[in-house]
This record gives sequence, C-alpha cells and structure tokens, in this order.
Amino acid sequence: MRNVLLLLCVLLPLAGQARTVEDVTLPESLQVNGTALQLNGAGVRSKYFVDVYVAALYLPAPQQDARRIVQADEPQSVRLTIISTRITRDRLLESIEDGIRQSAGADFPRYKPMLQELWDALTFEVKIGDQFD
Repeated sequence: MRNVLLLLCVLLPLAGQARTVEDVTLPESLQVNGTALQLNGAGVRSKYFVDVYVAALYLPAPQQDARRIVQADEPQSVRLTIISTRITRDRLLESIEDGIRQSAGADFPRYKPMLQELWDALTFEVKIGDQFD
C-alpha cells in the first residue's frame, strides 16, 4: 500500500493533464463525510506483469510530500477500480491486508478488528469495474 501511495504522490504533476487511467475516468473531486477531496494522483497496480486495478488518491488539498500525506490527520480517500478478472475477493482482501501490515508495522494488531469487519462485509465476488473507496 505504501508503494501505491508513493506512486500516487509522484504522479501529482500529471493529475492536471489526465483524468483517465487505463480507460477509468476519475472524478476531479469526491465528497467524504462533508469534506471535498481533490484528486491528488493516480496510477495502475500491476502484479506479475498484469494490470489489476487503478488507484486514485484524494486529499483536501494537493500534496506531493508522501510523509506529510501519511502523517496527516485529515480526511483522505483512496479509490480502487478493478480492471482485471485476476482480482478476486480473496486476492483483494489479501492485498489490502498486506498493504496495511507493511504500513502499520508493529501497530498491525490494532487494525485486525477493522480488517475482520471489512472481511465480513465484503461477501460478494469482485469483478471488472467494481470501485472501492
């Protein structure tokens, strides 16, 4: 997940020029709990040479410093759009858990209850075009 975040930060200069990534049209902004978030950057996640999803990072204001983004105590959103049949429910959940485990380090156990809640809520199969915020 940290690698995806860094990729999104690096792509910030491209955000003003391109709003479509791998045929996925990204909105310029999102409303999250009454807060307007702006598209900060986007990129494609590839695994074993296969493009699997488009990830877009939304922040209250554009930011290029990955450390500041990660440490910020403000609303943020990452939108994943599935672009491959190779992403299944189980693979998506595994990818999310791996990203959180890498980012959280020793704090990972505190996220386990939230992850279990996500696992229980995501009872359907994942298909091309599905979006997750």
